[in-house]
Amino acid sequence: MSAAEAEAIARQVGLPLEEFLARCTRWLEDGALSLVEKPNLECVFWDREQGCTIYPVRPKQCRTWPFWRANLASPAHWTRASVACPGMDRGPLHEAGAIAELVADDGTSGAIL
Repeated sequence: MSAAEAEAIARQVGLPLEEFLARCTRWLEDGALSLVEKPNLECVFWDREQGCTIYPVRPKQCRTWPFWRANLASPAHWTRASVACPGMDRGPLHEAGAIAELVADDGTSGAIL
């Protein structure tokens, strides 16, 4: 996530930026900043009853899901991602051009898993 996104989320959850960074983020191997996950790999801000608890300020990576480069690399990649995501393959259809714009700047490192 970007510095601006981190600041917005810290404000949303009522934490000073430094405390938010220490408690709710981690550095990825590629040098990117990411939200931490719970032991079950869900986002720290995901609640099964409420959904995303920071939805208005969620990072770009979350706003562009499921249209990530990694998910669109092949039908198998898409299927693997959709198994764990209750919203995939259930929403409205999107124009190919709109998807291409999201993929070009999806907020992820671009690594194909």
